Order: sequence, then structure tokens, then C-alpha cells
Amino acid sequence: MLRHKVVLIRGEGMGQGNDELGMLLLTNFLRMLGEKDEFVPRMIFLLNHGVKIACQGSVMLGHLTKLVEKGTNLVICKTCLEYLELTDQVAVGKVGGMNDFIQQASLYEVVTI
Repeated sequence: MLRHKVVLIRGEGMGQGNDELGMLLLTNFLRMLGEKDEFVPRMIFLLNHGVKIACQGSVMLGHLTKLVEKGTNLVICKTCLEYLELTDQVAVGKVGGMNDFIQQASLYEVVTI
């Protein structure tokens, strides 16, 4: 049950190697999380290039929006957004910081993608 987990997403894809395949895998992962209530995580924290998946034009926006509607707290790293100059591009979730992640990570298991 992922309801008691924090998912940490550090990039635009899953795994290493082929970037296009990694993006496809992450898209499928997010889609599948939203398909069953027991798969919906407590929190998804996006950092580094992972913040891009919550920005305008991302193919993953629909899946992230569905997770937020089902109760997932989607937090996008403010420092990362500022560094990548994407602050005005956020389309879903809330901008937060490392304190948000640390607080939840101290209470729940972290699954890193």
C-alpha cells in the first residue's frame, strides 16, 4: 500500500540509459499509481529535473493531476524550479521546499525513482 509512502522523483524518467524509454516508464508508473486507490502515495516530491514533469507541456500532467485529485500531496522543489528558470511554468501541484520533504520523509518510507 503506497498511501503511507513518499515518492521521490529526481528526473524526467525512470532508470538509466535511454531517455525516451525512461520517460515512457515514468509516464506508465504515474498512470498506474492513479488507477487504484491503494496505489496512490501520500506525497510525491519532485526535485532536480524531475520538476519538469509538473510544468506546462509535460506529457505526465494528466497523471499527476489525477493523483492530486485522489489526495496525493504533490510538492515541486522551489530551488530546482528557480535554478531551471521554470517557476512560472508549474501546471500542477504546489511549490515547496526541502522542509516539506524532510517532514514527510521522517514519518513515512521514501521510494526513490
